[in-house]
Amino acid sequence: MSSRSTLLLMAVVCSALVAWSPAASRADSPIPPLPAGSQVELVDGGVIAGRIVSCDEATVGLESLDLGLVKLPREVVSGWKASLTADRDRRQRPVSLLGMARRASPRAAVAVLLDNDDVATATTLSIEGGFARIGIDGVAEPVTIPLGRVRAIAFAGDRGHAPRGKRPSVTLLALRDGSRLAVEPLGSNAVEDGEALRLVLASPKAKGLAIDCPREAVVARADRNQGVRPLEHEETAGYGGRDPGDLPLGFYVPSRSLSGGPLRARGENAFGGFSMQSPGKVIFVIRERADRFEGRVAIDDSAGKGGTIRVKLWAEAEGGKRTAVFESGPIRGGEMPVAIAADAPGMKYFEIELEAEGEDWKLARVVWLDPVVIAK
Repeated sequence: MSSRSTLLLMAVVCSALVAWSPAASRADSPIPPLPAGSQVELVDGGVIAGRIVSCDEATVGLESLDLGLVKLPREVVSGWKASLTADRDRRQRPVSLLGMARRASPRAAVAVLLDNDDVATATTLSIEGGFARIGIDGVAEPVTIPLGRVRAIAFAGDRGHAPRGKRPSVTLLALRDGSRLAVEPLGSNAVEDGEALRLVLASPKAKGLAIDCPREAVVARADRNQGVRPLEHEETAGYGGRDPGDLPLGFYVPSRSLSGGPLRARGENAFGGFSMQSPGKVIFVIRERADRFEGRVAIDDSAGKGGTIRVKLWAEAEGGKRTAVFESGPIRGGEMPVAIAADAPGMKYFEIELEAEGEDWKLARVVWLDPVVIAK
């Protein structure tokens, strides 16, 4: 077998995306897939399965499968989409709300994707009675269209980046309808006892907003205390809708698969993570002390049984030298995710290096599920 060398080096900072993403401590039970249908995305990375029913300058109302009628402050919501892959031509291209917001004009408050693939950049948006009223800069009167013609809505503005410094503890929940929520810590028996849960959203933008949730709706949880932190990254520039088979070596995608869809491998889902086209490497700069790395790694399902990789982990304590702390055997396409753990007391820099083997190296599309660093 031939081996291709590592060509790309990317330094990313472990501190500054959302408090939710890309990961948390591993869930206590299998995590269901994200909803395939109508869903609202939150600025902290959470997702609520349901349809949008109202919107004004201050609030967004939705009808959720598991949570019932919910009214959220608009600044908590990053957008809504009619389905995970809302394509008229059925190419199953995932809709990126962040991409829509970035392409909007500087004066636009909202980007609206219509059923004919046009994107309207609006200064105002209101939804009521099954209709959307879109205010367009330079047009005297808002344009009113049936909500059924809208495939996605992206609100511009701050995407909810967490402040640097000490992180609060949170509980991550996965609901049976695919919703994901980051909430104030729940007690160890909170899901097992009683009839209803009172969930307080952890995002500072939610300002203590509480949502009632049936206990039976919670199917998986992960408690992230201050000693367990996601392996985080600064937001990186988007590369557009490229075919995964033609991705540059070392291509790095945070919080989603290389195709733009949810992170999953062989039926296993995650609260978050990242994906890469191997060969490649990523260096994480950790702002707070960490002593251990844990995560799961696999070849993306899109590769079938193709692709073979080897994983090598390097760590460096402050003022110390770069040291190899883990090296895997071959990890092949079609295999279940491999759990990896490596101890590196006091590490400040952490590097993941991927090496592709064989002639089918283009299929070496790697997903990392729930990578975390732990401070003992």
